[in-house]
Formats: sequence, structure tokens, C-alpha cells
Amino acid sequence: QTTATMISAALQPSYRLLGKTAARSAVRGAPGSFVPSAGLASATKAKKKNKKQPKKAEELTYAQQKVLAKERRRQTHEAKLNRETALQNRREGSAERGTHAATFRSWFDRYKTRNETMDRKARQSGLPWLVRVAAVVERLPVILPDKEEWEVDYEEIDAYLKQFGRDFPKELGYRAGPNTEAGESWVTNYEEILEELKEMGYTPAPRETDADASGEIKTMDRRLKERVYLSVKEEGANGAWAPFPTTFVGEDETILAAAKRATSEAVGSKLELYCPSNCPLAVDVYAYKEPKEHFGIKTFYLKMQFDDGDVDAKQMQAEDYGWLARDEVVDRIKEQRGDVQSKLYHYLL
Repeated sequence: QTTATMISAALQPSYRLLGKTAARSAVRGAPGSFVPSAGLASATKAKKKNKKQPKKAEELTYAQQKVLAKERRRQTHEAKLNRETALQNRREGSAERGTHAATFRSWFDRYKTRNETMDRKARQSGLPWLVRVAAVVERLPVILPDKEEWEVDYEEIDAYLKQFGRDFPKELGYRAGPNTEAGESWVTNYEEILEELKEMGYTPAPRETDADASGEIKTMDRRLKERVYLSVKEEGANGAWAPFPTTFVGEDETILAAAKRATSEAVGSKLELYCPSNCPLAVDVYAYKEPKEHFGIKTFYLKMQFDDGDVDAKQMQAEDYGWLARDEVVDRIKEQRGDVQSKLYHYLL
């Protein structure tokens, strides 16, 4: 009885770790009984000792805990403000977020209000509009635009890193990288590619054409990296360039049919055009100062894309023509009609 009681008291920590079954078997002396070692006993004592040690937060007074909590809140708030500032200025050298949208809205809101006001006055007067269509004929870019500096850097470092591929057994006859023993090497930049093509007897076409150097505008072989638009100088326009071929829409004529007719009348019928949509790009209104039969002119801008052919000088009714890029069209309109009117073509093209 006494011996069993002493053993049971010594095995009390085992109840927590091994369960009652293992402890009882140890007391009874069953086979495979467990006797706690000195290490287990010392660990149990250390655990009890740690429980008696107060936590660090309990050592602080209530006032000190409030000060510490306030400091943590201040640091969290400062980190939040610093992150918001970093997000706003993460694109160094670029415009702030929403700048371009705000500039567009400042122009478009006034432009929309003006058109709506003119349309309302036309309904009040009971006079119709003269409907006109402007054919926006564009030639799509022929070559890819110049790469940004970061794109060139990325491609060069990517080609350099691909040199160090996996090593395969020679029996497979496959080699991921160049054979440096045979003098092979990777081509890592655009200049090296051009040099190798020249050695193979191939001469790449220049990205800048003779028309770009001479300033010739009566050809589509210019400004290959950009879109260019057909611009005409109509007869009797006193030297002023119309942005696009225009004509008035007939009674039983659609806007698309009128746009095709305007193009063929201006530069001939040899141009083959693709019309992506019947929906116009924009509409502009002009009110007469003294309206009589019509209140003014309402112009619809319809886009068409060059597909094939060229201008026919024999059938051309326009005094002159040219294929102009967006900035060139905007500059000519700014010279002739002012900065306000040129904004329409800046956002249209």
C-alpha cells in the first residue's frame, strides 16, 4: 500500500503526458510499464516555474500600457500615410493619376454643352440641320513602333540569361545553350541580329523612308510607325486644308454611302476602303449667324481604313491631297481655326 502510493505520487506528471492507462500500467508493474526519467521530471519543474513568472505586459502599469498602445496606433497610422504617399508617387516622371482624364473632361464638358445648346435652339426655331459627313480615311501602321528603353533592356537581359540553360547528356544530342567550345554564342541585342542578317545577304528595309527625309506627303510610304490620314485641299478653299473629304448627305442616302462618295469624288475611285462600322466617331455642329432655310451644319465623322489602291490623279477633284499623321493634322487645324477647334481632332484621331 505505502510503496504503491509513493510510486503513484511520483508518476503524477505522467498523467498529463501519457494518459491514465500508461500510468496505471506502470503502478501495477505490467510489462512495458513506463517509469518517468529525470529529464521528464526536470522539464515538468521548469514548466511550473515558467508559469509562476509574470508576463512582460503584466509588469507595466495601466498608464504605461495606454502609452504603449497609443504609440502602436501612431506607428500604424504613419505607415498607412507613407504607403498612400508612395502609391501616389510610384510612377516618377509621369503625370499624376487622372490628369489626362481631367484635361479631357474640361474640354469635352464645354463642347458637349455647346452642341446640346445649339441643338435645342434649332428645335425651338423649327429649322432643320444640313447634314454633312467627313470621311476619316486612315492607313494603319506598317511596322511596329520603336521600343521603349526598358523593353530593350529586358530583352537583352532575357537573352543573356537564356545562355545558361540545363546541361543534358551528350548521348541525347541536345544542347540547350551555345557550344562555346566550337565558338558559338548567343545573339543578345538588335544590332547583332542586323549584323548576322547582313552576313547572310539580307538587308533590312529602313524604318525611316525617303519621304520622311524629304517631307513628301503625297505618299503612304511615310510615318510607317504611325497612323496617317487622308487630308485634302478642296477647290476654292483659299489655300486652306480640309482635315478630311466631306460632302452633304442626300435625302435617300446613308452616312456610310455619303462618306464613300466623298472619298471617290475627292481622290478618285481607285482607293479600296474597309468600313469597320456604320456608327460615326463624333458629331460637330455649326450654327449660321442668320439662319434661313437651315439652322446650320451638322457634321458626322465616319472612319474608314485603307485596304488597297491609291489616289487617282486623273479623277481627283480636290486641288491637293496628303497623308498626314495625327500631330500634323492637329497643327494645321490650329493654324487655320485656333486651339479650341484643334482639340476636337486631337481627341478624335
